Amino acid sequence: LRLLSLALVCAVLLQVLAAAFGGSLLGRTCQLAMIWAPAVLVRTPEAIVQALESSGPVFIKLAQWLSTRRDLLSAELCDAMGQLHERVQLDSMPGDWLFAEQTVPGLRVGELLGGGCIAQVFTGELSVQGGTTRQVAVKVRRRGVSTLMRTDVALLRWTAWWAEWLRPDLQWLAMELAVDHFGEYLLQQADLRIEAANLKSFARNFRFVGSVRIPRVFVGEERVLVTDIALGVSLSEFVKQKHDDVVRKAVFESLTDLMARMILRDNFIHGDLHPGNIFVSTGPLFAGGRAPQLEITLIDAGISIEMSSNLTRMARNSMRAAFNMDALGLGKAVVRLHVDEGLSTHGRDLDRLEHKLGYLLLAGGFMCDEDI
Repeated sequence: LRLLSLALVCAVLLQVLAAAFGGSLLGRTCQLAMIWAPAVLVRTPEAIVQALESSGPVFIKLAQWLSTRRDLLSAELCDAMGQLHERVQLDSMPGDWLFAEQTVPGLRVGELLGGGCIAQVFTGELSVQGGTTRQVAVKVRRRGVSTLMRTDVALLRWTAWWAEWLRPDLQWLAMELAVDHFGEYLLQQADLRIEAANLKSFARNFRFVGSVRIPRVFVGEERVLVTDIALGVSLSEFVKQKHDDVVRKAVFESLTDLMARMILRDNFIHGDLHPGNIFVSTGPLFAGGRAPQLEITLIDAGISIEMSSNLTRMARNSMRAAFNMDALGLGKAVVRLHVDEGLSTHGRDLDRLEHKLGYLLLAGGFMCDEDI
């Protein structure tokens, strides 16, 4: 009770400070401290995820990434944070869809389909040539989210600088550089013109692949994106449903081919390809139990990566090593990328790192239970 009372008093004081310094980093720091005070006291996965979700898009994206790091965090916390890939609190504001209708002539926004921490997606009708209408998906960036993201990225960078200044032995982590890269990719998602350009690039790359569908872009503005509606169900829902083995095999073979094409042929990859951003549509089985006609739709392409020659070489060498269960080859591929990119200045024993890292990645990739 004493701790709870102290937390409430601190929360009130922080709220006063946040009101006084609302637009500054100090004000944002006070707001975050107020949000995180209950989670620090309770320390349950649910409380931590609630704090992350309440903290805004930068922290939600961090949670989505951290949910994959079971080597660092507990399985319970990773599972809880993993829900933020698809379950983010939605609070549709009339101003958002009104802005979309004012920005795009002939657009009528309908029901809220879903959304994430940066934008929301609505159904809509778009008037096209000839006086007909077309059912579309309307993605609208939340108001104020871009400014909030820049503030939080600056706050994270300031925190990283202080951490390295206080603990020089942490410089090998290159935390400031990591925050800069994280912020760069995150801010790409705030400009929907970039997503529109990425979707058009994927459409060109997959134009001759019948099993892959990229939503057609009708309008791509900074805050509004209008595209075709994705058909089927998300991959996360598909794996929960009952399907014949031949259907599941066909879907996952198509996904494997899709990823291989991105990496090995096009050198342009979707950077946020979690199960919520992949939609699957399948037809009935053909005669003789043959695989059905299926369609894979990719959405939310705001983060997409044009692979450098170094990254392409690493991907090919690491994939070859993983398929051959060659731990040392896998470690060499990853370490060489960091050497070529100038990110190994703090490395002490790279030969030993290649060995250790290769076995760690191989064990994690194939979910081995033995100790490393």
